[in-house]
Amino acid sequence: MNAVNKKFLFLDIDGVLNTWQYANHLLKNGLSEFDENGSIFDPETIKNLQYIIDSTQADIVLSSTWRFDGFQAMQKLWSERNLPGKLIGITPHLTIVNFEDVDTCESWKKNPIGSRGMEIDEWLRLNTNNRLEPYTYVIVDDEDNFLLHQAKHVVLTDPNLGITEDIANKIINKLIK
Repeated sequence: MNAVNKKFLFLDIDGVLNTWQYANHLLKNGLSEFDENGSIFDPETIKNLQYIIDSTQADIVLSSTWRFDGFQAMQKLWSERNLPGKLIGITPHLTIVNFEDVDTCESWKKNPIGSRGMEIDEWLRLNTNNRLEPYTYVIVDDEDNFLLHQAKHVVLTDPNLGITEDIANKIINKLIK
């Protein structure tokens, strides 16, 4: 008996589903770029997300900062906006690290480079039987904040455009290989 290869789409929102281009379009037409749930998503990116889901049946895990509102709030958003795909989870949040310059003793707080990648790795560890179950995943983001071993799984978007048809095809090819 062959195990089913699960497919996961780790999805950012800002610069992926809501785009600068669409926000500017709304503003130029005297419309708000926000509703009660936050930024209004670009209909073109939603159409392309639907294409990805229809082609791959991938489950969605939010890796976006929007996840800080909690999983129930994100499920409500998915339902109220009638967004495509099954939202199955959110990545854990890596705590901000305190840094101190040893020469100046100046300190600051920052997310370490690769922190989103670490959060995705932790989600996979916790949700794939410690990575023993077969799975494929793609990370869709407009920022490159991932670990080296994740490079082949990352598809970067232009924050002006988000998920274009070309980006959607790249994601599909990675998920169904």
